[in-house]
Amino acid sequence: NQLNARIKDRAKMDLAERRIPQDGGFNIEYNGRIVDLRVATVPMNEGEKITIRILDPAKANVKIGKLGISNIEGWRKATSRADGLSLICGPTGSGKTTTLNATVKDLARFEKSIYTAEDPVEYSISYVDQVNINEAVGLDFSRAIRAFMRADPDIILVGEIRDIDTARNAIKGAETGHLVMGTLHTGSIRGSTERLRDIGVDSHELKHILRGVLTQRLMRVLCLRCYGENPHCSDCSGGGYSGRTIISECHYFESDDEVKRLLTTDDIFWDTMVDDAYSKYKKGETSFEELFRIFGADATKMISKSGFNEFDKRLISEGKLKVEGIH
Repeated sequence: NQLNARIKDRAKMDLAERRIPQDGGFNIEYNGRIVDLRVATVPMNEGEKITIRILDPAKANVKIGKLGISNIEGWRKATSRADGLSLICGPTGSGKTTTLNATVKDLARFEKSIYTAEDPVEYSISYVDQVNINEAVGLDFSRAIRAFMRADPDIILVGEIRDIDTARNAIKGAETGHLVMGTLHTGSIRGSTERLRDIGVDSHELKHILRGVLTQRLMRVLCLRCYGENPHCSDCSGGGYSGRTIISECHYFESDDEVKRLLTTDDIFWDTMVDDAYSKYKKGETSFEELFRIFGADATKMISKSGFNEFDKRLISEGKLKVEGIH
C-alpha cells in the first residue's frame, strides 16, 4: 500500500480514491535521458493493481526496416499513396505506436504536411504537428480530424479508430485526397474490416480507399550469446531472451478488386501471422515455448505439419524439451 501510494502521488492521482480506475504518469532521468512512465490503476477485490508502461525514446527511435516486419515493402507501398486508408492493427502492447512513429519518420516529413491525433502523444517527432486528445474539453479524435481537414494536410494519423464518428471522419479524409493512417484493436487483416463493420462502417465505403493493413504482435527473440543455456548470461540476465521482434501479416491492396475479394470472400491471399512467426522460428530466432505462448494449439499444429528448428531438435535429443502430442 505504501508503494502504491508513492506511485500514485508521483503520477498525480487521487490517493484517497481506490474504487475506480485512474490514469496518470511521470518521468524519470535514466542514463542521461528523460524516460516517461505511464501509470494505470485497476481496483481489485484485494486492493489496487498498478501497471507502469515505460516509454523510452531511445527504444522508440527505431527505423521501420529494423522492426522485423516481413512484408515491409508492401507496407511502404501502402503508405506511399497520395490518398486512402492504411491501418495498423494489434492488441494492446503490440507495438502499434512504435510502428506508427517509425512509419512517419520514414515519410518525407520535410515535404509533406503531417498531422497526428494521439491519446496521449507518447513520443515527439520533429517536423510533424501532433495533437494531444483531451476529451475533458471536448477535443476527441473525431473533432481533431475535422480540424485537420481544414488545415490542408497531406497525411493524417489517427491514434485509435474507436467509434463511428472517428471512423466516418477518417474515411471522409481518405476520400477527399488525404492519406489517413490509423490503429485498430484487432488480431488479423480480416478482423480489421470486421471491426470497422462492427462500429458502423459499410463495406462499400472501404472498396475504393483501403490501401493496406498491417497486423502485428511482439515475439521475444533468443539471446544470441547464450540461447537460454547460461543462467548467468549478462546479456539476457539468464532469461534466455534479449529483445522482441514484430510478427505480422501485411498486405498491400493493389486494386479495388483485391479489396472486394477481402470483403466478400473468406480467401486468405497473404502470409498469415502464424506463417510469419513459424518462418522466424525456423531461422532460430525464437523457441517453441515462445511460439506456443503466443499461438497455443496453432503453434503445435504448425510444428506437427512442418517440423522443429535445429535448436529445439537438439534440446529434444538431450531431453531438455518435451512436447506432448508431437513425435
